[in-house]
Amino acid sequence: KIKKRNKSLILQDSSFDGTENNRPEGAEHINHGERLIEEGCIHMVSLGSKALMIQVWADPHNGTFIFRVCMDSNDDMKAVLLAQAESQKNIFLPSKWQHLVLTYLEQPQGKRSIHGKISIWVSGQRKPDVTLDFILPRKTNLSSDSNKTFCMIGHCLSSQEDILQLAGKWDLGNLLLFNGAKIGSQEAFYLYACGPNHTSIMPCKYGKPVNDYSKYINKEILKCEQIRVLFMTKKDVDIGLLIESLSVVYTTYCPAQYTIYEPVIRLKGQMKTQLSQRPFSSKEVQSILLEPHHIKSLRPTERKTIQS
Repeated sequence: KIKKRNKSLILQDSSFDGTENNRPEGAEHINHGERLIEEGCIHMVSLGSKALMIQVWADPHNGTFIFRVCMDSNDDMKAVLLAQAESQKNIFLPSKWQHLVLTYLEQPQGKRSIHGKISIWVSGQRKPDVTLDFILPRKTNLSSDSNKTFCMIGHCLSSQEDILQLAGKWDLGNLLLFNGAKIGSQEAFYLYACGPNHTSIMPCKYGKPVNDYSKYINKEILKCEQIRVLFMTKKDVDIGLLIESLSVVYTTYCPAQYTIYEPVIRLKGQMKTQLSQRPFSSKEVQSILLEPHHIKSLRPTERKTIQS
């Protein structure tokens, strides 16, 4: 039985100092998403710090994404839920490869009020935006490392039964994380048309890669004017800002490592240089559940069909 979940949640009073008695009125303590797990939801990615973190969950029962803004209360057990909202239903289909682009922008509305907006593209098609309005806490009882940023990927299952139910239906593909990129419909379509095995958008030293857009075009995508203009004018998508803002790349085929790119530093008034490969390095993935040698031994599960 699936419990009914509120479609949106906005907390109006968020003064919080980490104690139960001083918890903001209407605020909700959550225990690492246990409620969503009980409802059969799957954690995709969380990004941020203890001070503020955005979570993205997927509900396979009705095809919706669930977005949450949380704050860690530093008691190692619970977090404070500041806002929660859902996408439209049937935005994705299980057991089918789909490309997802998410962008998050926020604007201050007064001293503590924040208006957040999440833009969504699924397989190159723009979907309705989701808003996350919340109020920053007055007081916090966070540790000194509260501003250290994390990107937590994937879902943890506790029983063999759950694993068998999801095996072959849910696989995380390659993750590209951008910092400050201005992504529109053309950029989202470009990333989608790079295909499921794409791991980098850095320019090649010799030659220029040619993307075959034909197999990714459909009537729904062509309803977007920006995409129609792209094909009618036969212009290339300007990916200069994407290249400069690419921050992290993670692929499940190399589960124990991720690639981090050094940021582009440009002085005020400095001319843009020709696009080139940016310096990068490999880092070890950290896990509170698995030892490093166990992470290295992980392999993605794939459904095998006649075609594959």
